Amino acid sequence: MKKDKGIFYVVATPIGNLKDISLRAIETLKSCSIIAAEDTRRASKLLNFLEIRAKIISCHEYNELKRLNFILETVNSGKNVCYLTDAGSPGISDPGAKLVSALRREGINILPVPGPSAVSCALSVSGIRANAYFFGGFLPTKDNEKRQFFKFIKGMNIPVVIFEAPHRLKESLRLMLELLGDIEIFFAREMTKRFEEYQLIPLSVLLKSLESKEVKGEITLVLPPIKTNAKKEAEVTEEIKEILKVILGKKEMGTKALSKMFSKVFSIPSGKIYELLLELERETEN
Repeated sequence: MKKDKGIFYVVATPIGNLKDISLRAIETLKSCSIIAAEDTRRASKLLNFLEIRAKIISCHEYNELKRLNFILETVNSGKNVCYLTDAGSPGISDPGAKLVSALRREGINILPVPGPSAVSCALSVSGIRANAYFFGGFLPTKDNEKRQFFKFIKGMNIPVVIFEAPHRLKESLRLMLELLGDIEIFFAREMTKRFEEYQLIPLSVLLKSLESKEVKGEITLVLPPIKTNAKKEAEVTEEIKEILKVILGKKEMGTKALSKMFSKVFSIPSGKIYELLLELERETEN
């Protein structure tokens, strides 16, 4: 009689305080013959705390697909396998997505065991309303890519959650101040750990407070919806063209003066209106 296949569990682990592990996660870890872990040392620390004895294999960003055949054989033989990353849920700013995708193509039953999340943890104590939010993950390391990211989120009407490495934090905050202005952000460091820190603070004040300090630990930032005064450029419609034709027919102002006036009326750059007026004048002459 063929033995039923096992299950591949994707298990969320504490982001700091080991006591945040769920009862279901403990039960699931105990049911697994193999535990695949991003960092075997971190996994061993958690399992020793829980007094769980199981075989641990490394499965990180650079070898997760190399572990595929071994995990497939284990699950197909009827044994359960758990996958853990260093903290939080695998596959979210962590390895795991490639492995899960490959196992799914092989027809393996994959189940999530949810738990602690740096994103929801920071949002819950930020005081920033988050019916919806944008998660940006870790900020890009290159300056030009970081600039593009901040320009992309400018004007979003929902909170933005991002991670940043401590050694790059000050540089990123300076760039944020330059591109987004002195907004009030939520700064969370070492969440759920012994020296956890939370502040809702203007960017300039946060930067000044960090000037003479060496920043350590894991950083999560929550940016509020960023209001912008920039008006959205309207499209030149056929209706606008018809209005301009009528005005040209009764022209009492110069073309440049007209372009400035209608730029404000239609929220279209004056240069664009000016070119359109010249084009319409040419059409009228012909």
